[in-house]
Parts: sequence; C-alpha cells; structure tokens
Amino acid sequence: MNIATFPARTRDAIGVALHGPVRSISDALRRLDRGIREVTPFTPVLGAARSLLALATLLTIVFTPHDQLFFRSATYPDGVTCDRMFSAISLFCVWRGETAGIAVAVAVVVLAAVVSGYLPAVTALPHWWVAWSFNLSSPIPDGGDQVSAVLTLLLVPILLLDRRRHHWRLDRGYASRRPVVKVVAYTALVLCAVQVCVIYFHAAVGKFAVEEWANGTVLWYWFQDPTFAPAEPLRTVMLGVVGTAVGGAILAYGSLLVELLLAFALVAGPRYRAVMLVVGALFHLGIAICFGLWSFSTTMLAALLLYLVRPSLVPFAEAPAGAETPASSHDRPPVPAP
Repeated sequence: MNIATFPARTRDAIGVALHGPVRSISDALRRLDRGIREVTPFTPVLGAARSLLALATLLTIVFTPHDQLFFRSATYPDGVTCDRMFSAISLFCVWRGETAGIAVAVAVVVLAAVVSGYLPAVTALPHWWVAWSFNLSSPIPDGGDQVSAVLTLLLVPILLLDRRRHHWRLDRGYASRRPVVKVVAYTALVLCAVQVCVIYFHAAVGKFAVEEWANGTVLWYWFQDPTFAPAEPLRTVMLGVVGTAVGGAILAYGSLLVELLLAFALVAGPRYRAVMLVVGALFHLGIAICFGLWSFSTTMLAALLLYLVRPSLVPFAEAPAGAETPASSHDRPPVPAP
C-alpha cells in the first residue's frame, strides 16, 4: 500500500459512502417519475382484477339461494340490514321485501357488465355501489365482500379516468395524457397495494394471539364444522392430515407464513412478486377447495393481481394503423416496470 495516497483513498471512500445513498435516492425518484409519465396503469391486468371482483359477487348472488343469502329473522324481517349509516342508499334497501327481485336484477346486470369489461369509466361507480350495498346489507357478509367493497371504491378514481372502450386492451395513448391523470391513477393503484398488504399482515398477526392458531390445532376444528368442511372423501383425508401434530402444525403455521410473505411483497422485487403471485393463487385455491369459499378466493385473486402485478411499459403513444413508430422512441433505453 502506498502510504502517501492513503488519505486521498480514504476521503474518496468516505465520499462514496456519504453521497452514494443520496445518488441512489435521486436515481430512484427519477426512475419513478419517468415510470409514472410513460408506463400506463390502464392495462388488461387492471381489467382482469375488476372482472374477478365482479365475478365473485355475481357468483354469490346468482348461485346462493335467496332465502339463505338474505335470510329473514325477527331482527331483519326483509332479510337485509337497513339500520346502518347510509343504508337508505343501499341497493338492497332501496328495493326490498316484495321488490327485492329488482335489486337482484340490477346487481346482476351491473356485475355482468363489469365482467365483460366494456366501458370501465361508466361501470366504475355502479360496480362500487353494488359491492358496497351487498357488504352493507347482507346479514351474512364475509371477508371477501368487505375486500371487494373497499377495492372497488379505491379503483373508482383511476377508472373514471379510463378512456378505453373495454378494459382488456392496453392504453397506448397514456404518455400524452395530463400529469394530473397520471398522478391520480397511480395513487389509486398504490392505495390498493397498501390495502392488500395490510389485509395479509393483519390476517397473519391477528392470529398470533389465538390459542388454536398458536398450538397448530385450528384447522382440525374447522374441518369438524359441517358448514365449512369439504365433502367426502376429501374431508376424511384432510382430517387425517390435520389430526396429526405435524400435519396440523405445518398447515397452520404454513398459512401464517404465506400471509406474512405476501405482506412483505409490497416492497419486494419483481421475481419475488412473481413467485408470491403463484403461491398466493395456490393458497387461495386450496382454501376454496377445502372450505368451499370460492367467491372469497376469487376476490383475493383479484386483490393479488392489483397488489403484485405492476403496470406494463408502453414506450410510445398510440399511433394510427400502419404508422411507423417514431425513431426517438426506439432510441430511448427501456424503462423497467416499477
């Protein structure tokens, strides 16, 4: 080592250590700014998530017997809860009792329109209204209904700005849109991602204090419940698995681990998110098969798409058919998906 140059090298090393993070943050902000300006959030993935959210509610309404979905009781003689704040504007409280069929028909038409994907800007508010009304007014809402009501609300701002004829195509004219449109659209997607992250984090951490989850026996009790237990022979097989200390612990603790890993995906890279998309989809498929919660699992698959799949790159504005792409767009280096 040359002693004479040691102080200079030390100063250089200190300078890199001090200014490196600043440059990294600056570079990250520039990449983020460029991504928001050039990478469209109006993608078929957004459309698929919307269709899955609507499909989940549609399947619940169409395939669940009406007297079970809106069962009457002394507390709710019409089968719907209409004594909560803002219940007066709920779809299922506007038409109830003898006119309940109208509410169901309206819901089916709206949800079918959303599933089709056409006119997302027009169907955004009606979709939220149906999802919110069902979650508010059904006497037996589940977690999937709550997630759907929240996500459809968070998606309203971006969808009102969606000028596509249907949500199965990419908006290639996004680069020319006004900055306020881009900020609002990305803010909506970020809020959806944060919401899904919180859902999985709370789902895992909230179980830590439950004794049955802590000792790994919780699934044994669930498979004993005739309401949620799967049909034979799957029920016998699953009882044999969770009836053992090892099997019960693996499935119970494995579920908690998957939920935690999904929560951490908010700040993870693309490879991690891709793996967790597959893991999360299989996780919810298993829940659907074992407990029959198909609408819930469909809703959560939509949530995973919004959470884990980032918008696609569109390096140039939409051009007329047959027009050549501007040379400048080819000269730009590709922008990695955020």
